[in-house]
Amino acid sequence: MDIKLAVNPAIFSVSTELPPLICNAIRDWESLGETDKIIEYAHAKVNDNDPDGRSSMVKWLHESNWLPSVLLAYVANINRRYFGYELVGYDNETVQFTKYGVGDHYDWHMDEDRNPFELMQNNAGEFVRKLSYTFQLSDPNDYEGGNLEFQNPMNTNEIHVIEKKQGLITVFDSRVPHRVTKVTSGTRYSLVGWIKGGRFS
Repeated sequence: MDIKLAVNPAIFSVSTELPPLICNAIRDWESLGETDKIIEYAHAKVNDNDPDGRSSMVKWLHESNWLPSVLLAYVANINRRYFGYELVGYDNETVQFTKYGVGDHYDWHMDEDRNPFELMQNNAGEFVRKLSYTFQLSDPNDYEGGNLEFQNPMNTNEIHVIEKKQGLITVFDSRVPHRVTKVTSGTRYSLVGWIKGGRFS
């Protein structure tokens, strides 16, 4: 397994070696109406106070779908080698299917940015998002823009742009700031997953 280190020890990219035929088939589940594999579209926004922070369309893979467990195996391998986190499984129990059309984007954010006080106030339970991943479904030639970028938390001027490669999975600590830049042409498809575990100490 070829693992490439990105900004810092919190971000890794791995080629899954899933062939384009498989990636394209997964991408087309939505357009073909494969309701046994994908459920419910929604227009995604970060929150009502920041309506411009995110624009995309999302669905969710069925819990019975075979793909989440395959992708989780890659995450588990990277976790064993580099993070050593105690993980218990998917947050939201499944994987998000995301579609970015022209003009869509997702501004800087962290997948887990709650402090201990917020967790207690919101009765969030004992688990938090510890690792996140993005799996690229699209051929890079099918869209422009839509870069997955990471910001070094210790130096906000240091930005790392992830290689555009169909079948690439990028695994990262859920506290690392990241964004998807605006898509300027075509359509960008990806899968996103969050793996939960005990709270950070």
